[in-house]
Formats: sequence, structure tokens, C-alpha cells
Amino acid sequence: MVSNQFVSQIMAQVSEEPMALDVYDDLFQAEGSELYIKPAPLLF
Repeated sequence: MVSNQFVSQIMAQVSEEPMALDVYDDLFQAEGSELYIKPAPLLF
């Protein structure tokens, strides 16, 4: 479930930077890229 605030933030960002739409399009597709968030200490 996507909140209205989240969608509004994405729309505002895309209005300022149209190329960001390509990134969001790729990330939010079912077969899109995966994003992993790891704690910073694991990277050092």
C-alpha cells in the first residue's frame, strides 16, 4: 500500500528531475531491480 504522501513526494521529485521517472519505473516494476539496505558497519 502506497501512501498519498509518498506518491506526492515522488511526483514532486519527478517534476523537478524528469529523468528520475526512469529510475522509479524500473524500481517499481514487478521484474524491476532489487534494492537492499544494509547497516553501514557491515560495509566497512
